[in-house]
Amino acid sequence: MNQSLCEFKVYVKTAEGEREVTQDIVQVDVRNGEATLRDVLGSSKSVKNAIVSRIDVGKERLELVEVPMLAEIQAFLSQYERCLGERRYDTDLELRWDDVKAKGDEMVRSLWARYKGVKAQ
Repeated sequence: MNQSLCEFKVYVKTAEGEREVTQDIVQVDVRNGEATLRDVLGSSKSVKNAIVSRIDVGKERLELVEVPMLAEIQAFLSQYERCLGERRYDTDLELRWDDVKAKGDEMVRSLWARYKGVKAQ
């Protein structure tokens, strides 16, 4: 059986634009608000607050998008799953949700400060 690897160039999209992060990537793991990229030699590089947004095998292109509130969302979801698994309510769940809302408010305020007065088209 002949196996051929598809090696990706990885790009990350942020509020400032898009940039190439690395290349020759054959594996991606997304955990705890971080994308860990492994190349053909086993070396790894991490990108915080990023999730996979697009994979184009034909162009050997993998796109990540920066999500500033990803860590807060994942902490909330982990706490939620823990409550479900233990079949109990924990007030820490509310604290994690407050963190998500606070980060979202911060992102909205930042966007407003950057683009206030600019009309959507």
